[in-house]
Amino acid sequence: MRKSLFLIIVLLAFLTSCQKKMYTLEEDGGVVAKCRITGMEEHGESIEQIDSILTLRLKHVAPGVIPTIRYNEPDSTYAIELPGLKTERIAPLFAHGNMTISEIYTYPEVVQMEVGMNLVDSIRYYYTLEMTLNPSLLLSNINEVAVATVDSIIGVNRERANFPEDIKFAWEYVDGERANLYMLRDTDANININRTFKKSAIKPGIEDRYDQMDITLNDEGAEQFYDLTKKNIGRILVICVDNTVLLAPMVYSEIEGGQITISGTRSKSGLMLLNSLLYSPIIKSDIEILATTIVDKPNI
Repeated sequence: MRKSLFLIIVLLAFLTSCQKKMYTLEEDGGVVAKCRITGMEEHGESIEQIDSILTLRLKHVAPGVIPTIRYNEPDSTYAIELPGLKTERIAPLFAHGNMTISEIYTYPEVVQMEVGMNLVDSIRYYYTLEMTLNPSLLLSNINEVAVATVDSIIGVNRERANFPEDIKFAWEYVDGERANLYMLRDTDANININRTFKKSAIKPGIEDRYDQMDITLNDEGAEQFYDLTKKNIGRILVICVDNTVLLAPMVYSEIEGGQITISGTRSKSGLMLLNSLLYSPIIKSDIEILATTIVDKPNI
């Protein structure tokens, strides 16, 4: 009896030591995001539900980081505390999480359209930007100020109905400071990953610096993916989250069985984020980040 009790105590102590550390702002520093959250009443969503979704996402991206959401009554904003997090690049965590695989228009295809040339001419006229040499992009390596300018130009052109009905513009952010602009084709051929997702896993790639992500779709998604890849061999397909490009893999052959392997990218954080969004519900409300504050870890 004493031996069994001793073994139980040792086992409990071992399990306790194996638990991941839970971070706090006071001991570990972290990030505090001042946010405005709208649409909760409209979508029947509560702060508790949003907190639960963020916790689930962080479990896959940064284990041990538990969010806390505090309401600031004077200005009707929320402070979302992320203790232990070491980066200001937190916006993707607050995404709705709508994920799609989309076809794109290439730059030469857009230039051949009269409306496409109107857009290109407008961008060149209003802002000095070099067109990209990458045929899959309209613009590349654009800074934050230029992104805002291009968005305003696109808005004006859209109001004038200068685009095909099925074209959408989506930015891919690189290292948080530069951006590439893709032109998506908004068609029925695109795949809703949230609805057709079955399972996923991140695995080490052939080289240590390259990881890969394997995504398995259900039967409906597998059939759609086969048709989409067969149609787009030698072209880029983009994986988007809320109309922001997360990854843009090249299609080398049609793919059967609903198995998607994303490889050849150094963006491990992008793969981890995608994985976290796949395993968490969609946030229905809009979360707008107004400011972020880095809380340094105290020197002891």
